[in-house]
Amino acid sequence: MVERIRHLEEQLQGTLKEFDFPFQVTYEDLTDFEYTDEDSVWSTSFNAWTRMLSTYVANNWTSEDAKLLKDMMHPMRNTRNISHHEDVIQNYQEVFEALRKAGMGGYIRSRS
Repeated sequence: MVERIRHLEEQLQGTLKEFDFPFQVTYEDLTDFEYTDEDSVWSTSFNAWTRMLSTYVANNWTSEDAKLLKDMMHPMRNTRNISHHEDVIQNYQEVFEALRKAGMGGYIRSRS
């Protein structure tokens, strides 16, 4: 499983390089605003989306584009609940152990 996660991460980075992104965008930066109402998280997510989308419009990003993006993102702000991995992974103990052994224990969302 850990190898699969690393392989998918490498594939994503390869895809981003194909698009010649001058920066790295993480899934977390793009989606964290959906899980909280914190302004700092909103800012990080909005900036990540802005950087990514402005690349697609050949750096012709305008204030109207930014307003449209804000209008689209705002209704999604703080609309998701963070679940604990124990609630969604049947063999979570085995998975937790494998992640910890691989040095990826920080990815675990646990009640304890």
